[in-house]
Amino acid sequence: MSFPRKKALTGLLALLLLASYACGGDSCDDEALTDRPLGADDVVLIEDEPTETPIATQVPEDTPVPVEPTPTTRPTEEPVATPEPESTPDDEPAPTPEAENEIVTILIDTYTWGQSQKTIALQEVLGITADGFYGSGTRAVHLEELESRGLSTAGVPDDPSSSPPGSNPTPTPSAPAPTPTPGSSYTPVTITQTTLSCSDVEFDWSNPDSAPDSWQVKLDVRANVGSGNPPSSLWVSKTHTISGSSTEETFTSQEFHGQNVWVTLWGNGAPYTLTISRVDNGVVSTPRTASGLMWDDC
Repeated sequence: MSFPRKKALTGLLALLLLASYACGGDSCDDEALTDRPLGADDVVLIEDEPTETPIATQVPEDTPVPVEPTPTTRPTEEPVATPEPESTPDDEPAPTPEAENEIVTILIDTYTWGQSQKTIALQEVLGITADGFYGSGTRAVHLEELESRGLSTAGVPDDPSSSPPGSNPTPTPSAPAPTPTPGSSYTPVTITQTTLSCSDVEFDWSNPDSAPDSWQVKLDVRANVGSGNPPSSLWVSKTHTISGSSTEETFTSQEFHGQNVWVTLWGNGAPYTLTISRVDNGVVSTPRTASGLMWDDC
C-alpha cells in the first residue's frame, strides 16, 4: 500500500525538475509565461508595510505640586481683666478736707447724756454701735478720739454717776499765786477786751513794767451744757502761756464747748472771768482779773 504513494512522489519531483530546466533555470521571465509583453503599468511595486516598533510610552511621573501651608489663624487673645485688689483698711483713701472738717464738727459738738438723734452721727464717726444712746462707753471712746486729735473736750457731757444729780459744778478756785522773788515788785497789767466775732474773743493789756519771761492767761467761761430744763451750767477753764513780749491773746468758742458760737447761759450771755499773771523765773505773780459776758450775736 505504501509503494504506489512513494512512486507518485518521485514522479512529481521529476516534473518539477523538468520545468526548471525548460525555463533556463532562473532566466525564465513573465513574458514566456504570458501571451503579451509586460508593460510598465503591469509592474506594481508593493512596499512592505513598515513594521512599527512599539515605542514604550513613558508615563510621566506626576510632578508633586508643592502644597502651600495653610496659614494657621491664631485665636485673638481676649484681654484678661486684671482683678482689682480688695482694699484693706490701710489702703482706704484719706478723707477729703471737707469730710475731715465735717468729722471734726461732729466730734467737738455738744452732747447730752442719754438718748439723742445727733449721738447716732457721733457713734458712726467713732465706729461703734450707733444706738443713739450717749452713755459711759460712748463717752470713753469720744474722749479718747478727741484727745488723740488734740480737740477740745468741752462738748463731752459729765457722767451722771460721777456726781449727784442736779449738782452744778463750780470752778475750782485758783491756787494762791506764789510769792515773787524777794526784791522784785511789779504792777498788775491793765486789761482791755476786743471781741473779734461771735465765735472768738481777743484780750489786750498794757504792761507798765519790764516784760516778764512769759504771761499766764487764764479764761473761765460758764455756759449751758448737759441735760435738764433749764440745762445745767458748767464752768470751763482754759489757760494759755505766751511770750512775755506779747500783750494780746485770743480764745475761741470751740475750746470751751466745741461749737462755732458762744453758748449763752439761758439766753443771758455766758459769764467769763479772765486772769492775766506774770511769770518770772518760774514764779507766777501780780494777777489781774476782769470779767464780762460772751454773747451769741452771729
